[in-house]
Amino acid sequence: MLRSFVSNGPQPDAAFLPINALLTALLLSAGAAGSLPSAHAQTAHAQPENAQTTRSQTTDVRSSPTADGIGPKLIEADPEAGFEYPYYLYAPEQKRSSVPVLVEPNTTRLPSDKYDAHLKEAKREIKEALGRHVSDKLGVPIVKPVFPRPVSDPADWTHSVQKLDRETMQIEDGPLRRVDRQLLSMVEDAQRRLEKAGYSVEEGIMLNGFSSSGVFANRFAALHPEEVISVTAGGVDGMPILPYGKVATRHPVVEGDTYSLGYPVGTVGVDSLTGTAFDRDAFREVRQYLYMGGSDENDALLYPDAYTGTDIRLAALLAYGADVHEDRFPRAKAAYEEIGAEAVFRIYEGARHTPSPAIDDVVEFHRRALSGTPIDSVREALGGNVPEPSRGAELLP
Repeated sequence: MLRSFVSNGPQPDAAFLPINALLTALLLSAGAAGSLPSAHAQTAHAQPENAQTTRSQTTDVRSSPTADGIGPKLIEADPEAGFEYPYYLYAPEQKRSSVPVLVEPNTTRLPSDKYDAHLKEAKREIKEALGRHVSDKLGVPIVKPVFPRPVSDPADWTHSVQKLDRETMQIEDGPLRRVDRQLLSMVEDAQRRLEKAGYSVEEGIMLNGFSSSGVFANRFAALHPEEVISVTAGGVDGMPILPYGKVATRHPVVEGDTYSLGYPVGTVGVDSLTGTAFDRDAFREVRQYLYMGGSDENDALLYPDAYTGTDIRLAALLAYGADVHEDRFPRAKAAYEEIGAEAVFRIYEGARHTPSPAIDDVVEFHRRALSGTPIDSVREALGGNVPEPSRGAELLP
């Protein structure tokens, strides 16, 4: 049974300061960070386990058997196969002639260097979170990676691994190198296991996430659009990645007429991170359902573990604006519409930071994506209530 999802609650009202005041606060806070500022630390409830469990010590964990299904099963890390961390695999009884794999990135509410904390939360999510519900409803297998959210080991807290941030993508060696590629390797490994178990598996992946995992899903789709069929991403602070490279500006703190939109605000630098330039045409074809609560006041931009560099935080303010609901989400919707993206934007009035009101719509969006329903029909059924931006920024390729 799908359990209700717990809201992470609102973040401070500073998110609604006028843009100049907020800009000043952000620029100052970047150099005055405490030992562990976190976008989720104030509202998290789960506490890490005391036991130290390394990746190599993990073992198979199964729930009650599923007829003609798999797991949930913990697949050990396999560096030779391309992934340094384990993942969970679950597959319901196959109801379709051929199915793609659904991926739901993992989210740990508090940073921890104890790997068991991330393992425990991922185990809970594979049984209870929205991705499992989508998997059961649509009859598709699901992969849940178990990436850490570290404090100091194997990287420090400025690497927001579970959001696939720039600092994480810049890691050049060690177990956290190219976690995006590691995820693709996990999917390939899962596909082999599924086929061996008798499943007929399609190429391409579906993605689902909320909050940090929603951010990961949206950014992953921009880095690897050719691999992605559909994405549902909620609670991303009104700031999905923008498929643009610059924003026109005459702001007094910015030299010149434009400001570069580096990854993950925009797409500048994607080629240096992945070895391949951003593919706007492929990104345009990815089906995306982006949603948030009308009373969701979370704002990761206020916390340097989510947007570490001052340049990225400034780019976000210039491109999205200060207010989550009146500026950011409407501007993002307009930006996606400008390039003809196959995207649907939705606000759930009265909802806070929770995916609960979107459960049925998330399932339906993926169902329609798999069936090839025209995007205009999907928008009419599931979107349509995000306002036009009160003031816009001119975005440039």
